[in-house]
Amino acid sequence: MLTDHALREELDATLDGLVRVIGPRAPGSGAEKKAAAWIEARFQDAGLKAWTEDFPSPEDGSESAELKIGGVSWRVWPLQFSPVGRAHGPLVFLGNEEEAARVPVPVGAIGILMPMADLFTRQALLRRLEAEGLAAVVVVSPLNDHVNTKIVRDPTLTRMPVITLSYADALHLKTHEGKVATVHVHGEPTRLGVSQNVVAELPGSGPHWMAVFAHYDSAAQAPGATDNGAAVAALLAIARRLKVRNFPATIYLVATGSEEFGGEDLTGRGSLAFFSKRRAHLAEAIALVDIDDIGNRLGTATRYAAGPKPFIDKLGAIPQDRCHLLHRLDVSGGGDNGGAYQYGVPYVWYYDNANRPYYHTPADDRTALDLDRVAAFVPDIEKTIGALAACKPFFPHPVSGDLLVRPARFEDLDAVEEVTRLAFGEVSLARMQEAFFGEKPGGKDWHAFKGPEVRAQLKRDLYRAVVAEKEGRVVGYATWHAYPGKELAEIGNNAVHPDYQGKGIGKAMQAEISRRMDEEGFVKRTVSTLTHDTAAQKVYEKLGYERYAGSVHYLKRVEKPD
Repeated sequence: MLTDHALREELDATLDGLVRVIGPRAPGSGAEKKAAAWIEARFQDAGLKAWTEDFPSPEDGSESAELKIGGVSWRVWPLQFSPVGRAHGPLVFLGNEEEAARVPVPVGAIGILMPMADLFTRQALLRRLEAEGLAAVVVVSPLNDHVNTKIVRDPTLTRMPVITLSYADALHLKTHEGKVATVHVHGEPTRLGVSQNVVAELPGSGPHWMAVFAHYDSAAQAPGATDNGAAVAALLAIARRLKVRNFPATIYLVATGSEEFGGEDLTGRGSLAFFSKRRAHLAEAIALVDIDDIGNRLGTATRYAAGPKPFIDKLGAIPQDRCHLLHRLDVSGGGDNGGAYQYGVPYVWYYDNANRPYYHTPADDRTALDLDRVAAFVPDIEKTIGALAACKPFFPHPVSGDLLVRPARFEDLDAVEEVTRLAFGEVSLARMQEAFFGEKPGGKDWHAFKGPEVRAQLKRDLYRAVVAEKEGRVVGYATWHAYPGKELAEIGNNAVHPDYQGKGIGKAMQAEISRRMDEEGFVKRTVSTLTHDTAAQKVYEKLGYERYAGSVHYLKRVEKPD
């Protein structure tokens, strides 16, 4: 066991290697690849079997940026995945995303954008601005003296340089509106390439496994001391401490890449790649321990967790010296834990909760970091890993013959929509409205409304959804909702593919839903269906539900005046 002094020295050496020697490690960049090789060597030095696993990722090649007006240079940075190249034109203030979307694009100009909307709205706007001829974009940072280099991170832009500057500098830049400016982003063009996960294995004595993640990439131009060099330092220290112990479950210690890309689902690409590669073995997965953004000097050590109640209860029973706070999310927290969520695996996320003006900025260096705080996380995380490695999977995958009922995954969403289209036709209100009015609402088929509704519900509450699988094909799904304030649980959307109905699939899924309600402690339950859906009514009555109320839906067409 390392002494506290030795632990701090080890953490310090890792941080020095990542933050000072290698420096910013944007997704897919050469520096990210250098860091992966360096971490793999550190795992091997600790006596662990380690290897890298490549996966597709955008490669950020931008290195630096210039903005000049009349020969005077401004302090600017390229935004992550900015196209490289040079632009020359008049400065035009675009306003925020809503205002910029309402006016014609000033072709050949350099636009100043004041971001106020969400990331996806902003990136969609930039794609339009590029397509319609804007020469370059200067994005104003919301931080007065720093810049967030991930405020735009769209790898699909190909021509239009995208740079950023601080809010304070932007106030001065606005006074130069109308003057001709030159923008130049230096580096290599963004392309679809590869990133990599660095995986070390501690073999267990049993069939189950768990994973511990810390992403090693950083936002573009950011040294990444707290996000996420400190967590990688903790991961390597934990690897050395665990190497001398034996566990029932196999433990994968993973330094993940391309977390800072996040995609449009805000989930780390390395995390998704890791779970996707192991999809055939998810029934044996216990949990993910995600270490991200620790060591903040002004932070509050916090655990965020998502999964079933027995998992949350288990975490609450593990002694913690520093990280006592435990909050249940039941959704993706973003980043690497989003990969566990998308594949139906419970997770706990160790995090230093605080406002961080240096987050995703070039100022995320060692000055923001408290090494003693990082060291304090290590024994708490070690205890959690040891306790979880002795557990069985918290989400069972019941099998009966060739029927598997398992947790739903994001990759099931297309199949769920298809089952919805085929199974809901006669019992969907949207379908009945279409028949009543004799036309498609909004010119779309009824399932163009029902399908996305079911998809959205699963995405925001995936841990309360199961699918039925036969011969590798999703043939049904079932969902439920929790209303803790009412101490009430409700069966939600559920359906079985018409070709597989009458074979006990719905009953098997409802048995798993009922088991989940049991373990959450819900003794009061409800379900509703349409009065003419007699098949569903028979199923629910066999499950012990009693009819207690009915409802009537009215429709009316009003003729438009001539």
